Amino acid sequence: MSAQIKPVIKVIEDRCVNCHVCISVCPVKYCIDGSGDKVAINHELCIGCGACIRACTHKAREGVDDLDAFLSGLGRGEKMIAVVAPAVAARLPGKALRLNGWLKSRGMAAIFDVAFGAELTVESYLKHIKAKGPPLVIAQPCPAIVSYIETFQPELLPYLAPADSPMLHTIKAAREFRPELRGAQDSRDLPLRGQAPRIRRHGPWGLQRDPG
Repeated sequence: MSAQIKPVIKVIEDRCVNCHVCISVCPVKYCIDGSGDKVAINHELCIGCGACIRACTHKAREGVDDLDAFLSGLGRGEKMIAVVAPAVAARLPGKALRLNGWLKSRGMAAIFDVAFGAELTVESYLKHIKAKGPPLVIAQPCPAIVSYIETFQPELLPYLAPADSPMLHTIKAAREFRPELRGAQDSRDLPLRGQAPRIRRHGPWGLQRDPG
């Protein structure tokens, strides 16, 4: 795994009692060091699944995102385009469209639904299966699964679907339909912000878990 991948989970040391529940639920194990007074995370081995956050009863773990920078940018009137994951509808039942309305009211230039990108991803899978007839295809929209395979079971890499993720498909579509996005190279000149409730949703477009 690239050493440039940002940490996605952090330990709040003054809450950690070193009970090792996080280690017991971690599917990787190697990414958590429990040898000291407080547990520590090896971020290069962490796949960002979030299991330790859910299991920690001491609230000593939390996800790392750029929500504060995102809200600050909105407050300054920075031009952005939102790419909203459909999982937000599950996280905010009956209120997902209100989130879109709130984003629009704060000056979001446009909002793209990643569900459209998911349809393009499925189409890519079907084309790959029809053209290559592989014995196995592992779907790759979940970054935690991809990170696990890349780091711990690279022999499975040939079976990962050779297709863009739903979010990346949506970003490419956004660039196609919004000419001002064409040619953007990185987070300094790419006014795209992802909205997703999952932990491992990184990329040059940024990550924000939903404000709810």
